[in-house]
Order: sequence, then C-alpha cells, then structure tokens
Amino acid sequence: MKWDEKEPDKVKEARLLISPADLVYEELKAYGAYLPQSSWIHQNPDLEQILLKRNDPLINLGLAQYCSSKDIVYDLYNRACIPSETESDTIYNQGLRVACFANQSVNRWMGWSWLANEIDLNPLFKNRSEEAYAFIQNPSIHPDSLVSLYERTKPFADLEEITWLSFINASSKNPRLNIDESDCENPDLGHSWIHSAILKILDIAPLSEQCIGLIYDLFNNLNPNQVRQSNDIDSILDRWSVESIKNYKDDEEAEGYFTSLSLKEEFRCLIASLFGRIYGGTNKGVSITNQNDDSFHLLGTRDAEEIALRCIYYGKANMTLPEMEAAYEQDSDVFVYAALNNTQLFHDKSKRCFIEQNLNDNLVYKYKRHCEQIHSQYKSFDPSPILDACEIMSDEFPQKTPELKVLEKLTIQYDGLSSELKTVKSRLFWGVCLISLLVIYKLNLWQY
Repeated sequence: MKWDEKEPDKVKEARLLISPADLVYEELKAYGAYLPQSSWIHQNPDLEQILLKRNDPLINLGLAQYCSSKDIVYDLYNRACIPSETESDTIYNQGLRVACFANQSVNRWMGWSWLANEIDLNPLFKNRSEEAYAFIQNPSIHPDSLVSLYERTKPFADLEEITWLSFINASSKNPRLNIDESDCENPDLGHSWIHSAILKILDIAPLSEQCIGLIYDLFNNLNPNQVRQSNDIDSILDRWSVESIKNYKDDEEAEGYFTSLSLKEEFRCLIASLFGRIYGGTNKGVSITNQNDDSFHLLGTRDAEEIALRCIYYGKANMTLPEMEAAYEQDSDVFVYAALNNTQLFHDKSKRCFIEQNLNDNLVYKYKRHCEQIHSQYKSFDPSPILDACEIMSDEFPQKTPELKVLEKLTIQYDGLSSELKTVKSRLFWGVCLISLLVIYKLNLWQY
C-alpha cells in the first residue's frame, strides 16, 4: 500500500476515523514510509491526533511506530509503562514501547531529546532490554547516540563490558552505518562522526576472541567505500596482534568465519583491508606505495612478509589481473576475502570474473552485498553475477581456476619429461651409432 498524498486531508481523516483498525495500521505504515521521502510540511498532526483518540490497541501500535509527533510517541510510551495486570497486557505494552523506540518518522535531529530528555535510559541499557536494542538499530537514531556507544561515553560508560559489546553487535544491523547523505553542497557530518567513532572501538575494545566475535559483524558489514581511513593503522594492527589477543578457550584458537585463518588473524586482515590507506604522511616499518594521486598512500605491499599488510594491498590497490592471480596463488581465500573490500576491482569485468570464480561458499553473501552497495552508489553498475560474461571474455582474459592451474602444472611437468626423454633418446641413438662404428672398425682390423 502507498500513501495517497493526493487525497484531501479531511476526506482521509473521515475515512480513517471509521475504517477497521487493521486497515488504519496499514495506512499508518504507508504514511511512515512516505514521510522520510517528503518534507516536514507533509506531516499530518491532525490525523494523528484523531487516530489517537480512537484508543484502539492496533492503531496505537501503528502510531507509536509511524507517527511524526514526538508528543504522541511519548504519551504512548508512558501508557505502556503502566504496570500490567495480565500476561497479554505485559506482552502488548512491551511491544508498544519497542515500537516507540523503533519510530523513524520523528525528526532524526531530535535525537536523544525527544525521549532521552524525558526518560532514564540507563536501566534499559543495563538490562539489555528490547527497547534499547530497538533504539540502537533505528536508522533515524541521532549520530551522537552511536558516537556515544562506540566511544563508550555516557550513557554507555558504566555498562558492563559484555553489555557494551552486545550493543555494538546490535548496531551492526543499523542501515544508518552505510547511509551517507552527502551531496555536492552539504557533507553528511553525522555519517562522518559515526565512522570516526567506529575507529575508536579498535583503540579501546578488550583484546579477546570473545570481543572479536561481538564486534566482527560491525566491521564486516561496513561499506568499504564509506569507511574513514586511519592514519595510524600500524598501531591498530600492533594492538590487535595475534599474540596480544586472549583465547576464548585456554589453549584453542577459534577458527575464522570466512577463511582458513584463525579468527584473530582473519579479523586483523579485515581491519587492514578496510583502513589501510592514508592521505599523505609516513608509516613506521612499512613500505608505502603511491597510487596515481600523490596524496594517497597504501600502508602495505603485495610482497609484504606479514599477511595483514598484504591484505592492505589486496583491499585498496588497483591490482592488475596477473597480480591478482599471483596473490591468489599465495594467499588463496584470504586474498579473495580482502579483495571483496576493493571496489576498484569490481569495475573491471575480467577482475570481477576472477573474484567470482574463486569465491568459497562462505564469501558468496559478502560478495553479493558489496555488489549491491556499489549499485546503490552507481546505478549503472549491474550487481548480478557475471560468470556467463566471463566465459564470453575467456579468449581475451583467460581465467585460471584451481583445476586449470593443476592441469597447467602437470602439462609443464609432462613437457619437461618429454624434453628429457628426447634428450635420452638422442644420446642413445648417437651412442648406438658410435658403438656400431667401433664394432665395424674392429672387424675391419681383424680382417687384416
């Protein structure tokens, strides 16, 4: 259902005043979807007040989640906080409170003020309530709220460590992380603040496999085109060195989610591939590779000894196809994992074909998601798989699958053996000829 903006307001108010509750709920859902696409002048506070007076549980649930009035949301939240007498009322009231915190229609820039100035949020966060999780995952959350979460300032400063990390994990599902509303005239400062704060996590989060397990999704779900680069990636990688991270179980290292590496090393490679580019400056102990523009520097090289530093190159450099083949030969699934954060490679069909051909089952979803992220920014980019196109292009850009590589090695070995066999045959032939000449010579001597 779409919101009918052409229907006269008074007709709509009269119609919804007498409509069944389930129809009104669907209309409110369409109204909530319409509001972010329009300006504040298209809000209909009179309609919202009329529907509130109906005092219908289903309509109230729709108002809590989709109306634009902060006063109505606050009123419904207070109603839902009244102690319930029955189990069904308890369930409904919690759902109503969650709907209030999930509301995306109240102006985003009201941020904490429309509820946080009136409600003590600390108990909600400390108890890991569903209301708090709904708030953290709300795309219309004020940027300051996520900044406070990632930098662990109030109201998150006093939370237990595991609780704080659980909210970071929950925030990974918030679409706002990958919504950059910048245009040619106005930068999205809120988006920039959020991503600066995300980097702060790497400086303050506890060094343990349990922590990695909880913050991993946040970094893995980021759009690599929108992350804020770190000018101190070497210190970050040093802090998250494998030796510094405490195992979740005493003697066993957890396995990585996407590659053959341990979870610790895989996380370092993810961070390296996301944040390994700086604008100018130097980096201790790491070769800096200039890329076209002198202001861009990669803090790693393809032939670096440490795999995380190679992943910087895989995730940021505009690699050639032969470089990609050599990298896959060396690091296999780890190369592919890091390369999935390298948008430059996706714009070249031959390189994209190579990536598709070498995806393991665990990386397919990440590949598809990044294709969709690129498509959201460049509409001309086709996010559909292109392996069929790869077959058409195979004459111009031959692709080396693992099976083909094995076959090539066997062919080389066969050619080598054939060459050696020919040499042996040649030597045998001339040996036989020499012996024959000697025999003939000796026979001639005997005749004399």
